Amino acid sequence: ALGIVKMDVLFGFNPHRGTDSYVRGNVLASNFSLGKLLNNNNLDKVSLKLQVEAQKPTYGKMKGHAKGTISDFYFKGYTYKDILLDADYDGLRMDGKLSVDDPSGQLWLSGLFDFNDKENPELNFKARARNLQLDKVHLAEKMPYSYLSFSVDADFRGKNVDEAEGYVRIDSIDFLREDRVLYMNKLLVKVSNQEDSRDIKSSSDIINGHIKGSYSLQSLFASIQETLQPYLPALIKENKRKIKEEQVNTMEFDFKINNTETISDIFKLPVTLYSQAKIFGHYNNRQNSFDLNLFAPSMKAAGMNIRSGFVKANTQGDKINADINLMILGKKEVTNDITIKSEIKNNAINTNISLLNNGMQQARGNFSVTTLFSRQENEPLAIDIDMLPSKLLLNNV
Repeated sequence: ALGIVKMDVLFGFNPHRGTDSYVRGNVLASNFSLGKLLNNNNLDKVSLKLQVEAQKPTYGKMKGHAKGTISDFYFKGYTYKDILLDADYDGLRMDGKLSVDDPSGQLWLSGLFDFNDKENPELNFKARARNLQLDKVHLAEKMPYSYLSFSVDADFRGKNVDEAEGYVRIDSIDFLREDRVLYMNKLLVKVSNQEDSRDIKSSSDIINGHIKGSYSLQSLFASIQETLQPYLPALIKENKRKIKEEQVNTMEFDFKINNTETISDIFKLPVTLYSQAKIFGHYNNRQNSFDLNLFAPSMKAAGMNIRSGFVKANTQGDKINADINLMILGKKEVTNDITIKSEIKNNAINTNISLLNNGMQQARGNFSVTTLFSRQENEPLAIDIDMLPSKLLLNNV
């Protein structure tokens, strides 16, 4: 058995002109196994008491109203208590409010979902969360003693992700983890479409920038995979789902990322930016070309203090060139200048590494490495690494 469901409702037909049928009354569920019914392991039992009222017009779609309390709702190993629901339903339009006042956090949500215009459905909602204890509700179990508060305002139109237009704004983001606090004033993502052009803009305390061009988010990953596959066919499998020949994915992007000390500390990220970094470039699937640039004047990555870092990768004919320039600060203010130049072509990565150290025991070196990838049919990937003759000079003045 799935559980107990009791209904005390009144059915009627043709109560008056213009109405075919109606239903009015109360619905009570106790320990009903919603997860079993829907075959969803994240859900389990639910208990609720709702007042419902619905009617079917002679000419039109069903519409109605539901209001009540969901006293217990199990989701991802946690049972939420006393959820208040108040919603109107009118054909393909639903407008409602929901509030949760739980020991592990408070949530208020109001939204409009209107699918009457199938070509341009509308989504509009607002939400506020206060002191959500992420570990207790099993949303972030590896972050004990974490509390999250925020406000959200979103307004979108469009039938899919490639035709969506609108914005989502998250304000007053307050994240507390143990004795560390992260506060962001706002995070705004705005999407606009103009004929064959799309522009996604992001603005916040940490990251600001845009992606502009003619592209499809649904096919972008597969498109990039098709561009890279000819250079390393043994490593990158051919995508069986071919991109439509008429599909265009061309874009230019430009982002600036500000200091991330607080966010890197709280989330224990492997990279910390101490000053503004820049990521910019372009991609064109018609020409199978791309240009990616990253500049970080001061950062920490993999335990290294990097005073200056620059990465550039682009296509040049039948090969991909990748250059990395780093100035790494060591003990006693000793600097290590490292230059890495790679050429990617025909399943091979040819890399040259140059090192210059300005310490008391000065060192200069050049190293060359060739990495070859191969894969036979139905066989695992084979990697052959060959270190070519290299030079290392010590106490070089």
